[in-house]
Amino acid sequence: LPCLPGRRWRQRKKLAALARQIALSTNAHDAPAEDQANPWIAGVIAASSASTSTGYLWPCNVTAWQCWCAVQTQWRISATGARTGLDYAGVQAWLTSGAGLRGSERKDVFTGICAAERASLDVWHQLAQQR
Repeated sequence: LPCLPGRRWRQRKKLAALARQIALSTNAHDAPAEDQANPWIAGVIAASSASTSTGYLWPCNVTAWQCWCAVQTQWRISATGARTGLDYAGVQAWLTSGAGLRGSERKDVFTGICAAERASLDVWHQLAQQR
């Protein structure tokens, strides 16, 4: 994904928008669970959907996006098969040991992951309401 140069704002709007774009992809939502869990496959599916828009990230969000993609195996699933949110203990463990993040950097990345999680859950909830 291309990065926008220079700006270091902490609003996470572009990160949430990119997560929303991938979650909105009908093909990615209907893909088998093993494909949805793989962020690279989900990204390719979303990119190949009818939408031709390109997502951009601020440089401060690139690490959060990479970590967001890496923790896609940490979704909690309800008895009906719906995603209910991320397992924060698993996410925090991965951020510490898998990504090697510490202190304020880990907090910033976790904030970005939460923004992407909320955006994805909102989209999936709206899609479920339409069915």
